[in-house]
Amino acid sequence: MTMARPLSLWIALLLVACILGGQALVDGGIASSDATQVGSAAGRAGFAYLTGLRRFAALLLWNRIEPQFHEYYGGKPIEEQTFILPNLRLVVALDPQFVQAYYVAPWVVRANGREADAIAIAREGVANNPRSGLLHSALAQILFLRAGELGAAVEQADLAMRPDQVWADATEQWQGVRMLREIYAKAGLSAKVAETDRVTALLESDLGGAPGFRDPDEQF
Repeated sequence: MTMARPLSLWIALLLVACILGGQALVDGGIASSDATQVGSAAGRAGFAYLTGLRRFAALLLWNRIEPQFHEYYGGKPIEEQTFILPNLRLVVALDPQFVQAYYVAPWVVRANGREADAIAIAREGVANNPRSGLLHSALAQILFLRAGELGAAVEQADLAMRPDQVWADATEQWQGVRMLREIYAKAGLSAKVAETDRVTALLESDLGGAPGFRDPDEQF
């Protein structure tokens, strides 16, 4: 893991630059004659500027993680992938709307026996991304796998099935909804099972067939 420390340091320095740049933008605006009005506008502009740079830094970090994972760690079981957790935490700290990082992290944590921590991370993910079908379905599955959490799993499944939920593509939605079907079947909710069947049938029609499931160890 010789890359982790220099990469994290680079990102930290970039964040300092972001903060200084945003502050400079705000300070420059306050010098106007109407300090309150212009300062407020400059503050909003500075915040938007800083937010954009933070998201750019998160994407840059993610784009460094992914090829590193495939080249060096792709064959390792998920429980041995804890090396990636600090960088995933940094990604979501920079951009709380970075759905994929919030999706990967709980599964790595759970595979290491930290079930409660995995649920906490997954809940943080849906709190920051309430319209992510992927994150609601992932939290539903993690809860489903924990004894005594079937009711909570159904609640998350219901959120994932709402029509306002956003998915990366039809394949991701198909995989998520098929998993939700198992939760509803276990809970004896036949009408909701039928609804998942209806949705997946529509998706399969668009996709030209069932796409199949992703291996849990292949999170990228």
